[in-house]
Amino acid sequence: MPPHAATPKAGNKRRAPMSCDRCKSRKTKCVDPVPGPCQFCASIGAACHLDPSRRRQRPYYHVSEEEFRYMTKALEHFLPNIELNLQNLRDVVQSFEQSGTSSTSIPDLPPPYSAPSDSSSSSSESIVVVSERGVTPVSSSSSTVSDHTPKNDVTIEEIDELHGELGWLRVDSKGNYRHVGANSGYGFHAAVRSLRNRRGSTVDPALQQVGQTQGDIVAPCTAAPQLPLPSTPDSSSAVSAAVATGGVPSPRLGPQSLSISNRRLQIFLPRRDLCNRCVSRYFRDIQSIYWFWSAERFYAVLDRLYAGDPSSATPAVLCSLYSILALTCESEAAQQMSQLNQMDLLMTEPPPAAKYLSLAKALVPALCDEADADSVRGLSLLGLALQSSMYNNTAYIYIGAAARIALTLGLHLQRSGTIEPLKGCLQRQIDLRLYSTLYLLDLDIALCYGNPPALTTDEHTTSKPLDLSEQILSPGSHMPLDYLTVSCQVVQIKRQLSKLLYARTRLSSSSPRLSISAVSDSLQSLRTWYANIPPHLRDVSRAAPFHQRSVSVLHLRYWSVTVFATRPFLLYSALHADAFAALPAAKRASFEEFCRTCIDAAKQSLAVIGIMRDAGLQSSLVTLDTGCIIEDLQVLLLALLPSPWRSTSANSASDGDDVRTCLRTLQGMEQILWTNHALTEVMAQLDENGLLNDDNTFSPQSGTDTPGNFFLDIHQQAQAQSQQNEQNQQAQLQLQNQQQMISGVMEAYFSDLSDPFFDIDDGTAAPMLSDHYDAMPGLSI
Repeated sequence: MPPHAATPKAGNKRRAPMSCDRCKSRKTKCVDPVPGPCQFCASIGAACHLDPSRRRQRPYYHVSEEEFRYMTKALEHFLPNIELNLQNLRDVVQSFEQSGTSSTSIPDLPPPYSAPSDSSSSSSESIVVVSERGVTPVSSSSSTVSDHTPKNDVTIEEIDELHGELGWLRVDSKGNYRHVGANSGYGFHAAVRSLRNRRGSTVDPALQQVGQTQGDIVAPCTAAPQLPLPSTPDSSSAVSAAVATGGVPSPRLGPQSLSISNRRLQIFLPRRDLCNRCVSRYFRDIQSIYWFWSAERFYAVLDRLYAGDPSSATPAVLCSLYSILALTCESEAAQQMSQLNQMDLLMTEPPPAAKYLSLAKALVPALCDEADADSVRGLSLLGLALQSSMYNNTAYIYIGAAARIALTLGLHLQRSGTIEPLKGCLQRQIDLRLYSTLYLLDLDIALCYGNPPALTTDEHTTSKPLDLSEQILSPGSHMPLDYLTVSCQVVQIKRQLSKLLYARTRLSSSSPRLSISAVSDSLQSLRTWYANIPPHLRDVSRAAPFHQRSVSVLHLRYWSVTVFATRPFLLYSALHADAFAALPAAKRASFEEFCRTCIDAAKQSLAVIGIMRDAGLQSSLVTLDTGCIIEDLQVLLLALLPSPWRSTSANSASDGDDVRTCLRTLQGMEQILWTNHALTEVMAQLDENGLLNDDNTFSPQSGTDTPGNFFLDIHQQAQAQSQQNEQNQQAQLQLQNQQQMISGVMEAYFSDLSDPFFDIDDGTAAPMLSDHYDAMPGLSI
């Protein structure tokens, strides 16, 4: 064959003018790198990327290479979703020339190709759900690439600007400024309540010195009476003096004249039958959603404590018991003293819960010194009791301390093969279950005011719930199987949503902007989790009676997370109606869809609450039940506002019924702890919006602590007024027939030692406990 005959064939085998980064590092042939992917990257499913900075640059006669790279980075910042190739840059410039101005919005261009493993709006914004079947991604690989349409890739900086407009400071009971996060329920409720009186950005002379405006301060809730300052072991006049003197305070010696060596720890316990009822209420209402103690171990410790066993009276056990009594004693006292005036029982000074809280707080230094697993239980239960008593700052601090102790114990580590031989499989499962509960409670308390949680979702904790095994350790009769595992998964999604939607650092950093596709993928991840929950946790009505509360709370968490992900869009539509209507068509359609999702989620949550109300599953001991009702109420109040994207004629009647259902459900709950306080604020909010039928008789600052049963103005004014009159007559008759007024169920022990809820064991257990603790330095009984 002539030599010239092989020339065309040889020309077809010429190498590509440039290779992708992967082929260049392997020093192999790169076939079809443009437009990509090349054959090798496509065969292994990897991203095919060409970095121009690694290539030999052509000479530049007017600009240096460094200036070119800086300009490229600047363009990538302002054009985050556009590949900087020649064709896309030409289209951008042509759009500027056609409009005649440089402020025109960037045209929608197709995103660059990326393999399924790297396909998302941002790697940091993707959410992965950890399940027993493995890792479930946000969406499948086939739908991930197709979801990158121009509609879904639109950034939504309006939500970031909305969070910047909301206040970020609040004033506590002591007059100190406290931080309020954008993801807090307190800030969302205050924003909805301020729709009637919009806050401006006026400058207060007192705030001008520190560079703050009035708009930075979240409007406080002032309808309910102000809470007393939380008592501490040093400031409590009754309990602390008794703790210092070892029982009845001495009339000659004050607390200041006592030395530390003479201080003695006294145990205060109710009668055993009352304590059993309080503990039973705890296991039914609280242990069903937060696992702290196994019933067998706790009742065994309680038996030894009442029998006078000194080894059982540890500070951690006493702190847990006092916290449980602080949560349940008011409810049980009201049920026991139903023939007397219950409001007098709850208005004692200080109330029973406050005394037990003071006793539990006095043991905190000893718990921090011990720093064991029981200390985690005691601090967690104390934080839960403080949150229900509306001392959220102190609760947040104690939960953080419990988290630090748990980290020092290594409860967050995945090295089961190393830990199990040392601790044993059973103890390992107990620790994992305790840590999973702390993982749930940490976020619940942190999101009250939007503070950062103490436990983070790093590589040590994301797959931690997978190690839970009900075959080794049963959660008990009050909690169904797989409840903690599934709950930790949805809480993990909520933590990621908090970073995605409410991170204010995005406003001042070069991190990627929030996009519609990221929010849509997050909601799809949430729906995927909900579709994959175990069958025995899907239906509340089919669950066992002693598991219905756990299953109901699990569904409430799902709908609450859905509201948490979409409520900024609904709030934006209410606060900025004109700007909402002026959005581009594609973006406005996405916003409207998110608003509908938020309203539907609130209605579904209210349906679950209705099931709990009919079955008697609601509880006022924790803030979760009341918090879900208030959150649904705020969403439904926003839904009542006129909006062009929602048919008001078809939905106004149902929305009004739902608001009425929220109010009646809240009124039907046990009026103790935070529920009593929240009802007063809700009544004031509805009164401000003109939704009560008789706003002249409603006075939240009057002598009555709990307002009457007001109804929404739906042709029931006469009926509501007659019911209110009957209630007033019954209250007056009850006061006349009462022979004497009592100050409370748990009277101060030095004035009424016969009180069943606050008794001193001074004949049997005290000598044994004193002998035991006298031998231990620094602790006496």
